[in-house]
Amino acid sequence: MVAYLVFIILNNEKEPDFTHGLLMVIDVIFVLDMLMRIVAYRFRGKYSFLSSNSNILELVINLVTFVSWFTKALSRISRAVRACRILRIVPHYKQITILVISITKSAKMIARLIFLLFVFILFVACLTVKMFKGATYACTSPDIHTKK
Repeated sequence: MVAYLVFIILNNEKEPDFTHGLLMVIDVIFVLDMLMRIVAYRFRGKYSFLSSNSNILELVINLVTFVSWFTKALSRISRAVRACRILRIVPHYKQITILVISITKSAKMIARLIFLLFVFILFVACLTVKMFKGATYACTSPDIHTKK
């Protein structure tokens, strides 16, 4: 999983090279894994493939990756979505589970703080424009002649 993330980071879309081909092979392996799980557990039903949230995440990741193979519009989004595959290990490690839960619980508070920060920056910007009104503007170029 870590090697997969390293290859995602090293992949350069402008110059397809070894890492791009290796990412395609790894993506094909993930798709085959998903297809085998769909065949084994069925697609819908009580104990089916779609009954697990991690399988639904894997389905979405594989669909976005598959679409990005044929269109260049989703290539950047595909790289970000493929990095979400690391979330499959969250249930297996208690520390990561606690970290993810705490981040999701604090996200609302962080969003409020960011909003207040932007309101404060807007207030300070409007106040300085009102106070100085272009008083610090001066043309220092000798080529431009202005009326005095």
